[in-house]
Amino acid sequence: MYKTSLWFRFSWTLAFSGNLLFSLSGFAVPTRPEMEDAFGNKDLLTSREASVYIYGDPSLGELMPVRVLGAVQRAGMYHISPATDLLTLLSLAGGTLENANLESVKIKRITKGNESVIEIDLEDMVEDVNEVSPLLQDGDTVLIPNQKKIFSDNFMQTFALITGLATIFGTLAVGLNAI
Repeated sequence: MYKTSLWFRFSWTLAFSGNLLFSLSGFAVPTRPEMEDAFGNKDLLTSREASVYIYGDPSLGELMPVRVLGAVQRAGMYHISPATDLLTLLSLAGGTLENANLESVKIKRITKGNESVIEIDLEDMVEDVNEVSPLLQDGDTVLIPNQKKIFSDNFMQTFALITGLATIFGTLAVGLNAI
């Protein structure tokens, strides 16, 4: 038997452009622990915050759903105008987190039953004034991965402890030899 607990908060913001940004966010406990995101990553679903954001200009056409996952301030489902590009979506999501791997951004897209993954180096895109941010399509999933750590936190803590103990024992050994 699966259970889900939900709590939601609704808010809206008026942007400088005159568009309204509606957000519905809340707490949701995943129904199955084996749930994966669209790229097969289980570690991205550790957050219990589930969010839906609505942003767009009705004159540009029907809003389309796009998911944003990973190292962003506000991950969730965004309902956006068809003319929205990747950088605009990331701005709506509050920007990337400090640990974001901007060189390996992926857009998962399904077109006529065919799935494709578009890889983007955001660092290069921002630096190159001639590079254009890709337009998003209905149903896209954007993944901003975290930087891979060279050493785990446990390894670094253990290394610091061993180094500290070696320093203490080395100081004691020198002190005892001096006596």
